[in-house]
Amino acid sequence: MNGIKKYLLNFRNKHFLKRIDLLRKTLNYQDVKSVGVIFLTHDEQMHEHLNNFVKKMKDDKKNVTAITYFDRLHDNPYLFRYDFFTEKDISLFGEVKCRETEQFINTEFDYLYCISTEAEIDVFEPILAKCKAKCRIGNYRESKETLFELMIHIKQEQNIDILIQEMLRYTQAIRFN
Repeated sequence: MNGIKKYLLNFRNKHFLKRIDLLRKTLNYQDVKSVGVIFLTHDEQMHEHLNNFVKKMKDDKKNVTAITYFDRLHDNPYLFRYDFFTEKDISLFGEVKCRETEQFINTEFDYLYCISTEAEIDVFEPILAKCKAKCRIGNYRESKETLFELMIHIKQEQNIDILIQEMLRYTQAIRFN
């Protein structure tokens, strides 16, 4: 993503987050029915972990909708259905121009998992900022606290497998009476 577009996207996301007034709440894992998954990995060895994560959600009777970002063409290594968007689907001012992405944003997920250990998640910020998910879960990133209700901190050298394990551990431990 070019520098000007990245700058404008960050500016728009910060402005939008200040205006947003959605009721966010965390549910017991057992009560969760709908799960959104935003994912990004360039490490092909990690695809199996994402496949296992989605299978686990489905085995736990969760309705899963997934979306990812592609910056280049590649094969489909996933065993689940997902939509995708590319840089051309995001305007210079951060507007998402992809029907599937708009549908994802407007879905009221109980949990939305952002699964990525990539340093930059700028392409996901418009979705995370606008989404109607009740609880957004993601990897800890300094200065991105407003994008998530639950952030999981893993070491820099750890991979998506560890992030997924920790996300599941913490979300499954949530209990309200």
